[in-house]
Amino acid sequence: MSLNNTTIENFLADDEGFYADDDREANTTDLTSTVLVFHTRYNWDVLLAFLEELRFKVGRFLWERLSIAFAIISVIGNGFIIAVLAKGNKHFCSTSLFILSLALADLFVTGYYIEGFFYNNGYILNSYNSLDCKLRLFLSVLGYDASPLTLTLISIERVCCVVVPHKVKNMFTRKVAIFLVLAVWTISLADTVLFAYIKRHLRTASGGVCVIIPIETPVTYMIKTVIDVILKNVGWLVNVICTIIIIRSLLHNSVVRKGKSVKTPVKSVTLSLLTVNIVYVLFVTPMVMYDGYNLLFAPRHVSIFEFYNHVIEHAILKFFSHINNVLNIFIYFLLGAKFRQESKEFLLSFKVFRMCHHKIT
Repeated sequence: MSLNNTTIENFLADDEGFYADDDREANTTDLTSTVLVFHTRYNWDVLLAFLEELRFKVGRFLWERLSIAFAIISVIGNGFIIAVLAKGNKHFCSTSLFILSLALADLFVTGYYIEGFFYNNGYILNSYNSLDCKLRLFLSVLGYDASPLTLTLISIERVCCVVVPHKVKNMFTRKVAIFLVLAVWTISLADTVLFAYIKRHLRTASGGVCVIIPIETPVTYMIKTVIDVILKNVGWLVNVICTIIIIRSLLHNSVVRKGKSVKTPVKSVTLSLLTVNIVYVLFVTPMVMYDGYNLLFAPRHVSIFEFYNHVIEHAILKFFSHINNVLNIFIYFLLGAKFRQESKEFLLSFKVFRMCHHKIT
């Protein structure tokens, strides 16, 4: 959650008798005491009644129930992908490296689901210290940056595969792929470190709160905001453009030879990775549109009720934007013949699966 002067002042404004105390203005001079007031001096009966509305119940259901189911599926699915690729590919090609990087990033994003489930069900104490504040979402933020960047690499590689298939092997060599993957994770790590740097841990009467206070680090906060906009929007735009190019190329993949139309077969790898990209675009586009609207057109002066509306809308859209991190394992199994074969070989390398396979056959 990000707080600024305008938002805090409006939270402390007299909004239909929401605040019970009349001496709150004396507490708005210092930023820390302002945040303390924000977390301790509400008329909680009014707030709780407001939070009982349907949209907040939906948000709580997503985080308190579905989040752990998604976390389990993501851990098993992406862990299996990493295990299959690591064991089945002694000499990684660029595609294998990109898929491995994507699976690792999606596995890190699972921390977002796990943290949300444990926090909203009261399994994590609301008394973080300064180190917890900076590190508790470190891996999930790292994966959240690396996942769309890796998808962008995959999209560009697939475009080259369908547009200039005879040159793709020379363009995406193993060394080039390793360099690109390392570049993605270096950029993601730098952005995550910056995110941890601007986090601030404040003590309240009920425990600790972990917030971003822009006025304490204005330059750093501006840099972080610009980086986030670039990573989210530019990566999304590149993926959309690449998806359109790939679909168009596949629809016109026939060539005329001696008066006959000969269709070039679509590789299962291309089909599965194209589906991964389409799923990403479908689930992430609403979040990108919502963030863009808030960045350009959202009003700066909001009441506490409008603020919580924004929080729940953003949380629901962000929840659905992460669905693509969970579905990849199913897409690979349904559309990837090579992945199914490698998965079979991986499972048969274990004695217990060989015994079951012999009994069935």
